[in-house]
Amino acid sequence: MLQNIRDRAKGWLAWVIVIVICVPFALWGIQEYFGVDPNVPVIDVNGQEISLQTFNLAYQRAQMQRPVDIDDPDAETQRKNELVEQLINNEVIVQGASAQGLRISDAQLIGALQSTPTFQRDGRFSQEQYEASLRNVGYTSSNFEFYQRRSMLVNQIASALGDSSFSADFETEQLLGLQAQRRTFSALIIKSAAQENVEPTEQELKDYYESNKQEFNSEEQVKLAYVVLSKAKLAESIAIPGDDVLRAQFETDSRLYTPPEQRTVRHILVEVDEEADAAAVDAAKSEIEVVRARIAGGEAFEDVAKEVSADAASAAQGGSLGEIGRGFMVPEFEEAAFALAAGELSEPIRSPFGFHLIRVDEISGDGEPTFAEVRDEVLAEYRKKRAEGEYYEQGTRLRDMAFTESGSLDFAAEELALTVEQTPFISREGITGHPVAGDQRVLRAAFGQEVLEQRVNSDVLDHIDGTAIVVRVEEHRPSAEQSFEDVRNEVEKVVRAQKGQAAAKKAGEALVRELRGGLDAEAAANRMELKWTEFAALARGAKGPDAEALELAFKMPHPKEEQPEEDNPKENNPEENKTAKKNNAVFDGVINEAKDYVVVMLTEVSEAKLPLEAAKTQFANGLARDIGQFELRGLIDALRAKADVEIFESRL
Repeated sequence: MLQNIRDRAKGWLAWVIVIVICVPFALWGIQEYFGVDPNVPVIDVNGQEISLQTFNLAYQRAQMQRPVDIDDPDAETQRKNELVEQLINNEVIVQGASAQGLRISDAQLIGALQSTPTFQRDGRFSQEQYEASLRNVGYTSSNFEFYQRRSMLVNQIASALGDSSFSADFETEQLLGLQAQRRTFSALIIKSAAQENVEPTEQELKDYYESNKQEFNSEEQVKLAYVVLSKAKLAESIAIPGDDVLRAQFETDSRLYTPPEQRTVRHILVEVDEEADAAAVDAAKSEIEVVRARIAGGEAFEDVAKEVSADAASAAQGGSLGEIGRGFMVPEFEEAAFALAAGELSEPIRSPFGFHLIRVDEISGDGEPTFAEVRDEVLAEYRKKRAEGEYYEQGTRLRDMAFTESGSLDFAAEELALTVEQTPFISREGITGHPVAGDQRVLRAAFGQEVLEQRVNSDVLDHIDGTAIVVRVEEHRPSAEQSFEDVRNEVEKVVRAQKGQAAAKKAGEALVRELRGGLDAEAAANRMELKWTEFAALARGAKGPDAEALELAFKMPHPKEEQPEEDNPKENNPEENKTAKKNNAVFDGVINEAKDYVVVMLTEVSEAKLPLEAAKTQFANGLARDIGQFELRGLIDALRAKADVEIFESRL
């Protein structure tokens, strides 16, 4: 048959076949058969297309600046959505700016490129460096300069809004005053759990169940089979070689078994600036030589250090710097310290900090161990090195076998002498602490489309702890509706909790009304067998009270001003003053995160002094920037409201 085809593949028929094959390649390009065209549009904004290549480059830049786990579908989806929004926002700004006749000139572009450190060599712009840098990130110079103009135009608009924004003095002072304000209040918590003694009726339970059946659906669960390839276990299985082999490794890698040299050091410092003139340097050198003469003459190094050393921290310890290794000190100091014998005093040593006298008190780790002393370490290193190669080789085989025999783990386990193990049934949250069922990468794979729905082996999941795991779903329990009888206890807990929350809210609101009507706060607390907790002079965002109570305290109106009483200065009587403040307090309530009701009694508002002028200026600048960002967001929203935007999500 093949011979017949060859014989007939001549003349007009052959040309027809060639044309039929070539036309699709000519029209769409060979990449359509081997992958997605990088120029295919993924976003269209008012007819202006944004290509897949542009999106991918933006994605790569975002990953370099702030990487997300690409194995986490939620994180990757969020990153893609953020980039889509960013690209659309940039496009509408560019189109809006262009419509107003705004442009980036060639001179502006050239200036920006030439001042970019990435494109410089020895402090000057380098065309070779520029082109190499662009190649590394997949740009041509024309493409990069096109996108650079657009980026500069977007930044120009943002800067224009930011630079033109300002805050009036009265706004700055008002906001600063509010920010610095302190409030003193007391909180009384009515626990919702304490109100759960209201017995729900059977009908209430059934009604809640019928209205909220989905809340009581069973969790989706899977039982996993898995195999684990462990580098540590491979190392343990490596046969113990003869001592001649280990000794050869010891001699080759002796530095691995020699502890780094450490020195216990003291010093005395006479400071002199690195750029000081000759006179200052000579004076400092003369001073350190006098100090050395004192020590050489018999004075204790420790006593002299306490008296004269400019390094206050070590001087208090008799000049002690403790134990140091190489790489901890400046080179001049290190070189001198590691050249001294134990107990030896150095000559004056110049460093960027000044002149030092150094004494080494003790040297450790400078002796080479014998083979016998470190034989166990040499064996462990021998096994580790060979396990590395085994792990890579067996990991590759595991990946191949898990893929080719995707319906079972038995073949891979038998070939690699691994054990197929099983997890109990687990939900998407997994089991905390379990080496496999508690691993988020395993859980994402197990509940992914391929492993869960197609019932194939997962890819090899490599871990930094030196394990490689392959999982497959053995059994799957979909989420399912449960009968009222099966979940009655759960329903009752929920209904009781809701009744408790409602009762706490009702009691709290009633108490607030009574307190506003003049009920004594202490009497109210005693009646309910509760206690007020005072929080004195708290700032916004302070730690301690419930966040909801603190927020409410700063929203409440100021306490009523006390009417002055002649010849009765309460400020001289703290207890009377405190009582007066409570009598003038204002009250409100809020539900906190725990669903308890918190009654808040605000007794005092303290206006703080405004900061220095420099701080006010800094705050005003920050406020202006915030206003600029708000205005930029408003501009983007307005432009997008008028824009015709289409997103081709299937191509992202």
